[in-house]
Amino acid sequence: MMGIRLNHILIVDDDELNNYLVKEVIGDLVLVKEIRSETSGWEALDYLKEKKASGDFPEMIIVDVKMPEMDGFEFLERYEDLFFNDFKNTRIAVATSSHREYDRMKAAQYPSVNLFVNKPLDEVKLNYIFKALFEV
Repeated sequence: MMGIRLNHILIVDDDELNNYLVKEVIGDLVLVKEIRSETSGWEALDYLKEKKASGDFPEMIIVDVKMPEMDGFEFLERYEDLFFNDFKNTRIAVATSSHREYDRMKAAQYPSVNLFVNKPLDEVKLNYIFKALFEV
């Protein structure tokens, strides 16, 4: 286990099995009080509005690119409009099974995005994410 301690992580991915597995691995890697997953961008935005009001905003968000209704890029656009100015310390990792360079380049255009990774998010990749985002 790394020496990273977080209060709150949000996973935004329409794949419930993936969310379960990622939560399990994260729980083994870092000390975290709450790991929440939402299966749509709309639900995630509503959840973040609640967390903003309660003062318990996530320190980290992992968002999938390919989702129905609202894809990861649409989520990021709304996230930046609603939350980014108030929560610049929140780290965002964009995850995708796509290996298209276009997705990587598009993700890099969002000031809120700290990292782009390819799925699946196994222990090695999650370890990399935490080290890249939280260890100096």
